[in-house]
Amino acid sequence: MAMAGAGILWLGWNGLQRAATLTSQRRRRRGHRQHQLATCVSLLVWIILDSMVHGKPSVVGAITA
Repeated sequence: MAMAGAGILWLGWNGLQRAATLTSQRRRRRGHRQHQLATCVSLLVWIILDSMVHGKPSVVGAITA
């Protein structure tokens, strides 16, 4: 249930990001790419740190990062 909620939240946030930018197409795409990259990097860093500290990553910890 937590993963489903995180997926719905991520999908909604992507829609908000696209709708909120009233600028050129190029700036909109760049902002969307930066948002996706920041989310992915945050998730990967959390998984790595969780593995180092606890020995294994947790899904709930990763989606709350």
